[in-house]
Amino acid sequence: MLDRGRDPVVRFEGWAVAGLVLIASLIFVPQFPDGTLAKWQVLYVLAALAAVRLLWSRLDSFDLAIIAFIGYCLLTVWWAVDPFGVIHAAPRWIAMGLIVMGARRIRYWPPIHWAVGIAAVVVFATSDLPHYPSVIGNGDLASGFMNENYATAYMVTALPMLFALISEWPIFFLPAIICTLMYIAFINGAKFEVAAIAAWASVWFTPRIARPGVWMLVGLIAILVVWYALTVQSSSIDYRLIAWGRGWEMFLAAPFFGHGLGGFDALYSAFAGGYDPMTAHQGAFAVGAAHNDWLQLLTDTGLAGMALAVVLVVMVIRTPDKPSWATYGLAGLAAIAFLDFPLQQPGPCLLGGLCLGAAVRAKRVKRQFLLPWLALRATPVAVIALVLAVAGVRNVSAELHFRDMIDTHKTQPVASYVHVREAIRDWPFSKWYRREAFLRAVRAGVVGRHLEASRGAMHSAYPWHPTVERIERLLAMHKNQIGGLYD
Repeated sequence: MLDRGRDPVVRFEGWAVAGLVLIASLIFVPQFPDGTLAKWQVLYVLAALAAVRLLWSRLDSFDLAIIAFIGYCLLTVWWAVDPFGVIHAAPRWIAMGLIVMGARRIRYWPPIHWAVGIAAVVVFATSDLPHYPSVIGNGDLASGFMNENYATAYMVTALPMLFALISEWPIFFLPAIICTLMYIAFINGAKFEVAAIAAWASVWFTPRIARPGVWMLVGLIAILVVWYALTVQSSSIDYRLIAWGRGWEMFLAAPFFGHGLGGFDALYSAFAGGYDPMTAHQGAFAVGAAHNDWLQLLTDTGLAGMALAVVLVVMVIRTPDKPSWATYGLAGLAAIAFLDFPLQQPGPCLLGGLCLGAAVRAKRVKRQFLLPWLALRATPVAVIALVLAVAGVRNVSAELHFRDMIDTHKTQPVASYVHVREAIRDWPFSKWYRREAFLRAVRAGVVGRHLEASRGAMHSAYPWHPTVERIERLLAMHKNQIGGLYD
């Protein structure tokens, strides 16, 4: 039974989380090359609050399963193709784990439902507007709102939370489906995000599967889905099929433990032979995401990581008395994750974490204030909070330098190279920074140890990438030319 919020502490917790959820859903910072950075800073604050909340909470088997899953993913740093890439991802994985564990202990949800509902309306209203201007010519990355795919992933998770304020399932089933169908039909590009509605329907059909009418409806939906897949002509589907094929080959190359977090991005071009289906030319940089979070988890963490994820899924399924909005929010997001990468976007990922926590709620226990017991837990909490604080500050500092690099790369190539070096100094774990270091160094005419250092930085992020070889061939052709920075 939900707590109605008579306890002032319980009410404050609900409203505090609601405010941060609203900010994390809607904030965008166009001057950052990666607009989602601002969202992640808010998620770090949420994670810190959750860590404090866990100080007087008793951990149960689901908490331990989350810790085991995230701990294993971080341990891939020992065999990862790009260990720095794992370190880059570590604060975000830790933050999301804390948010899920904290959400399991939230007892006052109405403010959070309202915050998510307001955000869903704003995301829906702005998703068909022209993209926000970007310093790198990519409005999707600059705004942090992504595009219609981001909005779809957000809505299929948010709508069950919003309509749950009116009534529990199945009464809110119809308005949620109508809103989502209208968005997919009139705004979404490839329209295969209708898979989220199929996921909702499958959850609804499961307890009614013995009814003949239900079977007829399931068959009709299956026929329509197959017909659509066979008849639609979409570049979105074409490049996904190519990326999935390369991702499967990566998995087969390291099936048990994977290539480490970020392995798909680092190795894609090597497996794709230098061809990137996301662009119109060959030799472009990797797609970055497999457009299938489940497949990318498999390539990065192998069967071991997938097994730990399956344990979490099974525990959710076997949990009795789950709130229906959490069940349907998770089902819709999981379906979208087979077709895109919503779990790599902070907004939808946050909603998924809240739904996961609500679906497997922790048992209530009395708060314990025994000093030795609290001191024992306070140490790891303090360490985690320090890690998130340092990561957040260094990320922001590095992004400011990187923005300056973008602003000067056409007119002041030497200054652009200096800025990217400063960005790497602040946060050396980003693939983007390490890649750009070599490109900016070449454009600035850098020679000697500076050029070698930037070449090594790019090789660490994208080993065997054809662009590196192409640039080095150009350098060999102009080996008599000098300029720029010297040793």
